Amino acid sequence: MNASFAAGWVLAAGLVAAAAGAGQTAGVTQNELDEVIHLLWADGVRWADDQPVEPAAEVRLKEVWFTPESVPLLNVAIRAIDPNTIGLYVINRLAQRVSFAETATIRAALPVYKDLNSRMRKTYQSFPSLSDEQVKALQKPTSSSRAAREALEKRRQEKLRMEKAIAKYNQMVYVLEKYTYRLMLLAKDPTQDQALAEDLVYSEQNHSAIWLTILEGMADEARLMSQERGETIYKVLRPHGLKLKMDKQQSYVLRGRSKLREDDRSSHEVVTVYPGIKMLSTLNRIATAAKMPALKVPKPKDVEKYHQDLEKKRRGGRPPRT
Repeated sequence: MNASFAAGWVLAAGLVAAAAGAGQTAGVTQNELDEVIHLLWADGVRWADDQPVEPAAEVRLKEVWFTPESVPLLNVAIRAIDPNTIGLYVINRLAQRVSFAETATIRAALPVYKDLNSRMRKTYQSFPSLSDEQVKALQKPTSSSRAAREALEKRRQEKLRMEKAIAKYNQMVYVLEKYTYRLMLLAKDPTQDQALAEDLVYSEQNHSAIWLTILEGMADEARLMSQERGETIYKVLRPHGLKLKMDKQQSYVLRGRSKLREDDRSSHEVVTVYPGIKMLSTLNRIATAAKMPALKVPKPKDVEKYHQDLEKKRRGGRPPRT
């Protein structure tokens, strides 16, 4: 496993060198970037194997500074790295560093991350489907013999080994999504804000919990937003927020976090929220920046009463009030 990942990095480094040349650029140089990626790759291998990472990579990464002039080197490197679990680990660590750069650099680096994210967010993996008989075989040995107990332990360990690889890959795809959306916010560009707001709506409609991560990022950014940016996000999210206003609690799948079970079916974590309350509360923070009217936010008890009244209406009572 380690040998194949190492070979993948050697290939990636060769492609970077071939495409970018050996010249110096403003900000990080090719040699410096190669060194950091090499260290991060080794850390990624350790992380995938549940081994502690070495501090050297993070120390070196903090010394790297990206500028608009050095972004082409970054773009070549990202396109050259195979986006498997280890490759995504490296790409995500670089994204974290880009998030500390100046706005012009973030805008220059954003297209390559958006392109990669648009492809990778479709590659989340599901855990193998287990029949009732397969689950039963994981819960008790076939007999009281030592051989049967050892066989049970082997089945459980093999299941965890396979599913842990899936969980770690999904975690890296999820982190890529988070960093891409973070960079879109940090670009301070109304065009990116509109695309991000549309991604949020799409994710909510598809019951992906990533919409909550995007929403939290918007809430954090709200106090720094220009009026134009606030208006852009507000106009996209307001109709959807009002549509969700009185929705009961909904469950959203958090594919980047997993619940692994050695003796039962593994699953992705689930987040349960009142979507309308969550979205309208954040919209009101954005409304301040947008200089737009605040929206009425119901309380959980209001939503529950609304649905109780709906049930009464079905039985011939009075219609509920919104």
